[in-house]
Amino acid sequence: MSIHTCTRCPLRFTNRAELADHMEHDHHVPHALLEQMAYPGVHAAEPLYRSLAGDDGVQTILLLANQGIGSDALREVMADRVASHDRVAVFVVVPATPSAHLASAPGGGRLASPDRGLRDRTDDVGVAQARFRLRTAIEILRDLGIAAHGRVADPNPVVAASRAIADEPIDEIVLTTLSPDMSQWLHADLPALLARRFELPVHTITAETSHT
Repeated sequence: MSIHTCTRCPLRFTNRAELADHMEHDHHVPHALLEQMAYPGVHAAEPLYRSLAGDDGVQTILLLANQGIGSDALREVMADRVASHDRVAVFVVVPATPSAHLASAPGGGRLASPDRGLRDRTDDVGVAQARFRLRTAIEILRDLGIAAHGRVADPNPVVAASRAIADEPIDEIVLTTLSPDMSQWLHADLPALLARRFELPVHTITAETSHT
């Protein structure tokens, strides 16, 4: 049975007609706009991205991000990549962080065990937030003239990155996080884990700094 998830809240429906009715009455989204708001598993940039991905002349970046999407630092780093390379393609992977671990949750941002944010299963709210951030990231990249595609992925960022790298010819990983005092990914030393596991350069962007 197919499950249709609202892109603006965690409600789920068993058929598209129910979803369309919900979007129109609860979110005031006309039916004609529903397709434009759908999770971009087949995004308009995909054909361009795919045509570039196998080209040796393209710098292909895995952007691994969730709550850090939308920062000025991310725009600056991606603009720098565009200036440094003839062509750039980005594959955006947004781990579906459980809602209890989001900074917007009650007590959000408080850290527990070092790997807590790498182990837990996601929930409907976490998936809905990840879909919203995926769309935001692709819009930012398209505004910069970058061919982009992406997906919502496993809440464990190492697993999410591993599956993407198995499918895509990645040259570099760009990781965005919250500030060091709030980031579970930094607390678990995710940049070092990714660098060791995949033997790729990892550039980390936080709410405060940007470094490799």
